[in-house]
Amino acid sequence: LLEQSEMGLKHAQVLWDICELATREARKSLSNIVNKMDSIGFHTKMTRIGIKVYKHDTQNRIKSTGLISMFYMTAVNDGKEFGKDLTTDFVRDVVIAKNDSMYYEYRKTIDNMLNTTKEYATSEQEIKRLMTDTPPQGYIPAPHIFGDRKNRGTIEY
Repeated sequence: LLEQSEMGLKHAQVLWDICELATREARKSLSNIVNKMDSIGFHTKMTRIGIKVYKHDTQNRIKSTGLISMFYMTAVNDGKEFGKDLTTDFVRDVVIAKNDSMYYEYRKTIDNMLNTTKEYATSEQEIKRLMTDTPPQGYIPAPHIFGDRKNRGTIEY
């Protein structure tokens, strides 16, 4: 909180929601990448010597594996970039300017964005996994996470 007030708490809640939106943006980005590869007829498979790209086996409908580790940092940075830009705008337009009417415009926009991205919402199960640093059931952590494919390096939030 920047100030101990009701409006300070409201600002903090918006900033928290922006973090959730940034996470959803990362999930959406990763999902789009994997779905695009699957839809164009190729899949990837992690092997002990690297990643191989194959044409789809039309009978078995094999889906991509390994794409998450290939594009994870790209998706994370997509989310961070989105969240950083939105946070910067909110802090400039509302917090620094002390513009309560703009707060309500941002609140309305962010609530709408949260509503339209529900399918990418952070679940209670994901929160527990994050807090215990465990992979999803049935998965193992990727042995290697590749860098950002957009060559942005690491974006600090």
